[in-house]
Amino acid sequence: MDNVLTANDQTASSEAPEHEPFLEGLFEGDTGTLDYEQRRAVTTLVRKRYVSEVTDAEIWNDILEHEDVIRSSLNNLFLTLTVDKRYDVAYAQQAPSGSANPFPNALKQSASLKREETLLIIYLRIYYHQQFASGETNVFVDREDLENYLDPLFNKDAVDHVAAKDRVAKAIDEMTSKQGYLIKVAGQSGRYRVSPVVASLFPLERVKELKEKFEAEAPESPRATDREAQDE
Repeated sequence: MDNVLTANDQTASSEAPEHEPFLEGLFEGDTGTLDYEQRRAVTTLVRKRYVSEVTDAEIWNDILEHEDVIRSSLNNLFLTLTVDKRYDVAYAQQAPSGSANPFPNALKQSASLKREETLLIIYLRIYYHQQFASGETNVFVDREDLENYLDPLFNKDAVDHVAAKDRVAKAIDEMTSKQGYLIKVAGQSGRYRVSPVVASLFPLERVKELKEKFEAEAPESPRATDREAQDE
């Protein structure tokens, strides 16, 4: 289900029914040591790409209150926890194993990006930086702008222009429904809020590396921006 930004996002997305715990736990036979809120936070971090104050206010507050306990529980699953208070987002990532054999991956959402999605991340991250640096705390973008950015790449030499446009549409939808980097604005068709997790997950130095690598492999690709990105 797509993320949609509404006026009630501060509370609606994180409301949960009351749970009557068993005498010795949350359910019969429960030997766990975490309370309901802590377990809910851990489960959400494993299941979703990220948690933010805007879309998951209650869970975000639980993470702030029980950060050490939640971090330890994620570590037991070979995961690390990042709590970025500058952008009010938190997310779990696969811990590096330090060897040729990676740890088992418990995350439900894949962090890997396809070619089109990588281009969008480059665009969104630099655009977010420009808007944030100019004083905007909430950054919005129109679907038409994203399509205009990607269309030249996939339509220039395409034999099947319909298929090329379909790839562009799917890339944008992937950023919305699966990755959560774009949040639909309720009542405004084709309007998205750029999630601040883009800034936290993709520092500008990392984006520069992605951009240089992409341009080296695909010299015909569109430029992510006409303005030189400077570190925040």
